[in-house]
Amino acid sequence: MSQATVEDLALATSTHIGLVHHTNEDSYTTFPGEDGGHALVVCDGMGGMGRGDEASRIAVDVIEQQLSRGRGFPPDRMRAAVMAADVSIRKQLAVPGNTPGSTAVLTYVDHGLAHVCWAGDSRAYLVRDGVVIARTRDHKLVNELVDAGELTEAEARQSSLAHVVTKALGGRGPSEATIQPDVLAHPWKLRRGDHIVLCSDGLCDLVEDAELPMIMKGLEPQQCVERLTATALDRGGHDNITIIVARWDGEDFDEEAKETPVMGLERDVYAPHRSLNDTWEPSEDEVDAFDDPTTVDVPLDPALEVTVPPPPERDETPTPSARQEPRAAEPTEEPRTRMAIAIAVAALVLIVLAVLVAQGVFTGASVDTIGAAPK
Repeated sequence: MSQATVEDLALATSTHIGLVHHTNEDSYTTFPGEDGGHALVVCDGMGGMGRGDEASRIAVDVIEQQLSRGRGFPPDRMRAAVMAADVSIRKQLAVPGNTPGSTAVLTYVDHGLAHVCWAGDSRAYLVRDGVVIARTRDHKLVNELVDAGELTEAEARQSSLAHVVTKALGGRGPSEATIQPDVLAHPWKLRRGDHIVLCSDGLCDLVEDAELPMIMKGLEPQQCVERLTATALDRGGHDNITIIVARWDGEDFDEEAKETPVMGLERDVYAPHRSLNDTWEPSEDEVDAFDDPTTVDVPLDPALEVTVPPPPERDETPTPSARQEPRAAEPTEEPRTRMAIAIAVAALVLIVLAVLVAQGVFTGASVDTIGAAPK
């Protein structure tokens, strides 16, 4: 058993051979990453004519080698490390008729987030305020049968197939496809006092989810692993028992408190003196310059200001271009009035003439005799 304290994380580890087997085929490790995170790993070797311990040791070594160096999105790096361990186990240990393998469960704690990746039936738990609020789901045949409706949960626990694992590192020939481990879609967001527990099935087969926090209640991580190991041994110790308990002593994870970088365009326009790798915060001068320091309406750099010249004075005298023809003078209002009067008089004369013709003034006949037969 061992105990350690890293930044914001109190750790304790333990492994025990149990009361039945003659060899401890479990392996585990904890280590820091280059990016400031910390990894916890438990692997449970299995099968292969007693070479399960070799398989779990290879898995732990490769995962640490792959994950302890480099940077990047933790879930992608964790998945790649497990896949590399799977390939290494099969290349180094698999021979016809003997294909040892190993489970793997790993958690990468990084700035208040716990990323989880696993293959097999070794588990990771998140314990908060005396309750298991999340854990991994075993890759077991009985779970698939429960999902298919062929077994109940109670039947699955008593089934002879309860230890058949459907996904593991190794356990196959070198030419077969590499496994695809599971990774949590969303990391666990840690709060101060949360406990992360990783273990092999030597513990989780004998301790129910609801019991786990009760056994750990009020204990330091080192006391937790001791008490959990003793509980498993008291209940038969049928398998190797490996446990890692990590308590988060940092601040509660808060997405709103995370700094958000300013977009490059805003930097170029409003803060050209800052690096694109910086996060924007107003200086004292900028705070004095405007009321709301959270906006990006920072005064422009004098070098970026542009002086716009005033428009030239307009000459009100029109100057026709070479293509313009001189316009005819617009008729004034008086000629238009005279023309209208003349047209009205002419129309009146025509009306009078028409009436006179109709009355026979110009033919010598009256209206009464027009059209009458001769006498």
